[in-house]
Amino acid sequence: MAVHFTSSPVSASEVHQASAMRILHFLFSILLIFLLTLAGFSNAVNNPVSCYKSGGACTLKCGTHQKNIGTCGFPFTKCCK
Repeated sequence: MAVHFTSSPVSASEVHQASAMRILHFLFSILLIFLLTLAGFSNAVNNPVSCYKSGGACTLKCGTHQKNIGTCGFPFTKCCK
């Protein structure tokens, strides 16, 4: 007794549809990555690196002529400029 496997032929439209879906998934992932990186361009100072890049210094208390521009990410530390 012989078993015959028949495979359905794949049409050209199915191939184009599959490649279009792959392209859409790729474009959606690029858009998602782009939107996630926009949050990094905010002016929030919340770590020592962004404090120093903003021209500030991490201290426990800002001086009389200094302005508090954020935090340094550690408890009780402020970024003063």
